[in-house]
Amino acid sequence: MNAWTSEEDAWWWALWTPDMAKEPGACPASTPDQASGDEHARKGKFDQWLAVSEALKLDGEGGEAEYDPVTGWGTAAGTVCPVIHSPEAVADEVMSLARVTPSDVVLDLGCGDGRVPIAAALKGATGVGVDINASLIRAAKRRAAESGIPEGRTRFGVRDFSDLSDADPMMEGVTVVYLYLLPEVLRMLRPLLDSLLDRGCRVVSLNHHLDWIPHTSQGLHGAIRLYTR
Repeated sequence: MNAWTSEEDAWWWALWTPDMAKEPGACPASTPDQASGDEHARKGKFDQWLAVSEALKLDGEGGEAEYDPVTGWGTAAGTVCPVIHSPEAVADEVMSLARVTPSDVVLDLGCGDGRVPIAAALKGATGVGVDINASLIRAAKRRAAESGIPEGRTRFGVRDFSDLSDADPMMEGVTVVYLYLLPEVLRMLRPLLDSLLDRGCRVVSLNHHLDWIPHTSQGLHGAIRLYTR
């Protein structure tokens, strides 16, 4: 069990441990410093409490309408994809494969906590992220601010994929698109992705790929693929 040190990671953990939300208000009797005997089990129990407490604080910033009726966590949580963050180490590989420069605008469809757009901004590019989950968008904005990124270098917005089009203001200036989505979601987004490819965007996918066009190049032994037209 990891020790949770950030609200966004705690939110992700709590989303997939809904049973912990039944009694989130009571801290376990033993803290990690007080644990004795079966220290590992006690430490794990404390981490679970901490994760749920942090998740409640993050989601508590939203209104009642933002809660998913099934999980109880966040806006439409996992509507079309589970909330699984891209490993931060992958972001550098994505930037390298797409040859991102400061003139690029990198869009992450389903950005979660914003780690890929933030990585793009730290490379000097502009990072853009959209997600259906308002709690995660708040976390992304907070994370960008805490990273010291200059104002205007990132932008994040709540969007539903079913309503997303190339004409959306969030698409303005986009030159690189990053995708870590399920195959059925990629197919649902095909019209949008084809439109972006036709206007010259580079598209990078992780693990699940576009099955209707050949990829231009790949990295991480095929885990990430680049598409261009």
